[in-house]
Amino acid sequence: MREVAHDKFSKESFIDLGVSHVFRQRDEVFRPAKHSRYSGVVVTPLKCGVRQGEGHFLMTGSIVLGRARLGCAPRFSQFRRIAKEMTERGLNDCDLSAIIMG
Repeated sequence: MREVAHDKFSKESFIDLGVSHVFRQRDEVFRPAKHSRYSGVVVTPLKCGVRQGEGHFLMTGSIVLGRARLGCAPRFSQFRRIAKEMTERGLNDCDLSAIIMG
């Protein structure tokens, strides 16, 4: 996360991201940047409590009124743990073996 701006009026956080991997996107939210990276801006609810910093996150969302909107994105390690647990319990219909095994 390069920069985070919080807007209390709209109750949104605007996150300027530099990312190393884009697995899939329908709209060009993340555009090629320097050094084999991508950059883009996403919007998330203020209640998520986003703080600027490094980390690996799984971000899924949608385009609303031309802006990339996310829910609260877990750290990738948290998502991996939850996915593994749900798969072991038989509660996950998706094949997430590539993510779980890393």
